[in-house]
Amino acid sequence: MDAYLARQPIFNKYKKVYGYELLYRDSEVNCYSCEDGDKASGSVMINSFHVMGIDTVTSGKKAFVNFTDNLLKEGMATLFPNEYLVVEILETVQPCAAVIESCKELKNKGYVIALDDFVISSEYISLIELADIIKVDFLATPPHVLQAIVSSLNKYKIRFLAEKIETHEAFENAKNWGYTLFQGYFFSKPVIMSVQDVSPLKLNYLRLIQMVNAAEFEFEEVADIVSKDLSLSYSLLRMMNSAAFGFRTRIHSVRQALVLLGSNEIRKWISLIAIKGIGKSAPEEIITTSLVRARFLEQLSVIFHNPLYHEHCFLTGLFSTLDVLINRPMDEILKEIAIDNDIIEALIDKGGATGMAYELILAYEKADWDRVSDLCELFGFDKSVVTDIYIEAVTWSYKLECDIHA
Repeated sequence: MDAYLARQPIFNKYKKVYGYELLYRDSEVNCYSCEDGDKASGSVMINSFHVMGIDTVTSGKKAFVNFTDNLLKEGMATLFPNEYLVVEILETVQPCAAVIESCKELKNKGYVIALDDFVISSEYISLIELADIIKVDFLATPPHVLQAIVSSLNKYKIRFLAEKIETHEAFENAKNWGYTLFQGYFFSKPVIMSVQDVSPLKLNYLRLIQMVNAAEFEFEEVADIVSKDLSLSYSLLRMMNSAAFGFRTRIHSVRQALVLLGSNEIRKWISLIAIKGIGKSAPEEIITTSLVRARFLEQLSVIFHNPLYHEHCFLTGLFSTLDVLINRPMDEILKEIAIDNDIIEALIDKGGATGMAYELILAYEKADWDRVSDLCELFGFDKSVVTDIYIEAVTWSYKLECDIHA
């Protein structure tokens, strides 16, 4: 059976990740069509979480999982720990007696209950009384209704989640109207100011990225720059001594670390450290997104057995959020760093093989399964491979961040 499993972050008002909605289907059809489909989807969840561990899938945060009436009645939710799972009841679920009773049992057992794509209707009062979170579609709902939902339900102890927040303006409006959780791509594009200077520290990191991505770079010059920057040298040594690399003897110097890496790996890992430095004041999910994309594209490129392509793909994913981190248009940033034209073409126009791979991860993140299938067909590989690569990338990024911050 082909299965898809992706995740979309849910933020609090401080842009910190509260949890992830897990997006899965048993086919390219982006809906549940029958009872067997419910059971198949449940099996996908169970198998995925038992193999990986739900704490790894969501980095220890809440997991929002869609539930139909059949999954609720079958008690599927109790197979997952209540400290992680948020039972997200789909808008198609009718609040019949059996569903209400199942929700009461879940509530008594400590599960968080969310109502998806909420619309005001008296028939849902029984579910509203049990709900902890109500999700409202900001693209499909008029502004006056968005505000009315919050004001009319203030007497209930409910948190309101603004879904499909695509712009910074929508994010600010939602906060002002009383929403405290947010889901969408509002962080994926920068808010461009009339004049946007790059801080000296970020400029130094950009210059370092430019240096290591030159066709040929001076090893000693890179080692000297890293050694003189306490933050860079500390980050490099911590990373190199982490379980992610698994060296038997402890690495004590920057030069030793760089020698062990070699020129191609230096480009990747110095760029990674610089990206993390640039993103210190940015929402943590932006760096996580960069890491997952970098690993996903690198692992995808293994199929093509081209070492140079591996590096290009990794850096494409890593650099894909630079515009958000620096708050400037991507084309302006890329003019300032000497990276390969393949990477520039991929990030700006999604052109070439690297660009197609980049488009694939973007489609996967948005759960656009039709586009995922089309791109897999163009690449000429089985689409079932994509989920395995994505899950491995999520696991890898989670372990890397844990090792570095341990």
